[in-house]
Amino acid sequence: MARPIRVLYANAVYHVTARGNERKPVYRDDADRVRFLETLEEAVERFGVAVHAWCLMPNHYHLLLQTPRANLSAAAGWLQLIKYIHLNPARPKDKRKPIPADRKGPLARYRWSSHRAYAGAERNPPRWLCLDWLSYFGRTRREARVAYRRQIGRMFGQVVRSPWEDLRHGLVLGGDALWEKARRLLAAAEGDEEIRWRRRAEAEQVARAIERLVGDEADYRVAIWARVRLGGEPMTAVAKDYGYRDGSGVHRVVQRLEEKSASDPALARRLRALTAKVSSVKS
Repeated sequence: MARPIRVLYANAVYHVTARGNERKPVYRDDADRVRFLETLEEAVERFGVAVHAWCLMPNHYHLLLQTPRANLSAAAGWLQLIKYIHLNPARPKDKRKPIPADRKGPLARYRWSSHRAYAGAERNPPRWLCLDWLSYFGRTRREARVAYRRQIGRMFGQVVRSPWEDLRHGLVLGGDALWEKARRLLAAAEGDEEIRWRRRAEAEQVARAIERLVGDEADYRVAIWARVRLGGEPMTAVAKDYGYRDGSGVHRVVQRLEEKSASDPALARRLRALTAKVSSVKS
């Protein structure tokens, strides 16, 4: 099995999550959950990572970890992720629906997450749990916990927006500076997974560029040609967007447009201009 992508550097923050095979339970009972937390405690002691939030669900878990020598001033952008992790036990199966108001009680009683520690409902939270980020909710622990409970309370009756909607190239949750740092680190790595990831990221960048270029294109045939010839999209995927039964219809559009460009200088110039613009993105 190929080694998974790792972007490793001091001060990095990671959302670690894993799900059971075939979505089956990963814990047999509460004793299993306790053993998992004991193992997590051992990892904290051995590697010096900071655990900022955690939540154990029947068939998956979430951890919000920070590497050693962390600078907490960079943590503010992750507060949305803390709330997302803690609200997991209350969210409906259909994640597009709002959190039911009657889930407030079960969430407050849920033992297997760090929510109760943040809310101040747990007298003796695990000593390995880092609660430093509470300071972003208020100046004192008391003020912070009141503000945290208030913010969590406001989420009921609303749809919890998934942080994965802001995931950049399937890897980074953050702004331009973080993305550039991760991109530079991955560019220097030569593992198979990093190489495949870079190719996917480049393909996504080109696809977005083509989408912008042909967004106002009056001639749908030119848009199809650009997506297929310049973006390398499968003809079957493009066919669905334009109402064709299969990729053969798209193939005919592309072929006929190229044949026409041979005798239509204006069309040939348009295709060359699009090619040049996309080539500048690739370079």
